[in-house]
Amino acid sequence: LIIAGIGLLIIIAILIPILLIFVIPSNGGGPTIDSTRDRNEHNSSLIRANKLVQKLETEVLCRGATFQEIDSDDPRRLALDWITNDDEMSLDLDAKNLNQRYILALLAFSLNWWAWRGDQDG
Repeated sequence: LIIAGIGLLIIIAILIPILLIFVIPSNGGGPTIDSTRDRNEHNSSLIRANKLVQKLETEVLCRGATFQEIDSDDPRRLALDWITNDDEMSLDLDAKNLNQRYILALLAFSLNWWAWRGDQDG
């Protein structure tokens, strides 16, 4: 009976820290597994977006232009924002047709494609 009680105490002593660390959500007391995963995914998205911007600036934009100097409502910037954030294909940076996809998005934004669809928000 004493051995069973000691065994139960050992199991409880092992389970409580595991529950506190991995199961019970923290209230800002430190990073959780989910918050770390979300932060890593966000960082990966930012890194991809920056590389995409660099690639398109060097391969598509003319004469050393950068997206930073382009107005936010310019079709070139709108196409970049769409391909970076909303494009469901999310092509790899080394995909053969990434530049073509950007150019087609640029054409669509230049021709106000959302007006054709009846979508007033863009």
